[in-house]
Amino acid sequence: MSIHFTDLGNTPSEPIDLPALSLTGSKEISRLLESAQRHAESSRSVALDYISQARALLSAPAPVCKPGGLAPWQIKRVERIIDDRLEHGVTLRELAGPVGLRNGYFCKAFKTSFGTSPYSFLQARRVERAKDLILGNDRSLSEIALDCGLCDQAHLSRVFRKFAGVSPSQWRKMYLQEGRH
Repeated sequence: MSIHFTDLGNTPSEPIDLPALSLTGSKEISRLLESAQRHAESSRSVALDYISQARALLSAPAPVCKPGGLAPWQIKRVERIIDDRLEHGVTLRELAGPVGLRNGYFCKAFKTSFGTSPYSFLQARRVERAKDLILGNDRSLSEIALDCGLCDQAHLSRVFRKFAGVSPSQWRKMYLQEGRH
């Protein structure tokens, strides 16, 4: 199966300034494209979803340090800490300390930079990891919940529904059915 930009509805309208990509952004694009490649044969819509996300990152303007927000090096460090500790959880102190900020100021700066609270950001990352694990194997949802740092399947279902709009089992069924056609 081959997937083309025309499958996404239109072609990129302007060239992408690749030097403007941050290290974090390029890693995320790489992760999204690898996921798209993994799912290209089994589920075209999942692959297209990953490609659309990568395309959105490529067309986004270069990150600008917002007044009152985190510096680019702080953003990279915080994202790395969250991704490395996703299954164990992470405290505000563990996020704020390595970037040299007190908890209160860190929360404000984080929200300015990311547009959401550290807790919401962590939960959204857990849902993204859960999506990869759900499609990547046939493990139970309770095992996937534990691997994503959530206490049980019910917790996974509540968080997943909040961010994805459907339960994990419904999401799995949608994409498995899509892959069979």
